[in-house]
Amino acid sequence: MTTYRFIRYSSLQAAIDQLAELDVIEESTTARTLTDADNGRVIRCTNAAGCAITVGGLSDGFGCLIVQKGAGSVTFAADGSSTLNAFSGATQTAGLNAQATVIKEADGGTEYLLGGEVN
Repeated sequence: MTTYRFIRYSSLQAAIDQLAELDVIEESTTARTLTDADNGRVIRCTNAAGCAITVGGLSDGFGCLIVQKGAGSVTFAADGSSTLNAFSGATQTAGLNAQATVIKEADGGTEYLLGGEVN
């Protein structure tokens, strides 16, 4: 069974305060391997040459958002023991300010989902 959590805020300010607590990582290199420490975070890729993100070995339920903030695309690939699944085989962000989400389903497997503004 999959459980989804919905948060109801008593005011607009409470929702804004929650968003202000997002943990944002500025990634300026051309390569990054996701780790469990990235779970729930936003990773802003700022390198003009792009950034290669490697996915694999993460805990069930992992999820993070990656944003292309540099001129170069963010590309995604699975490590040697995992599979990265995306609609139509998409593996890179669509352009400046594009957002992509990486999710590992809580099924004990080695498959990851890539979605968002990817092509």
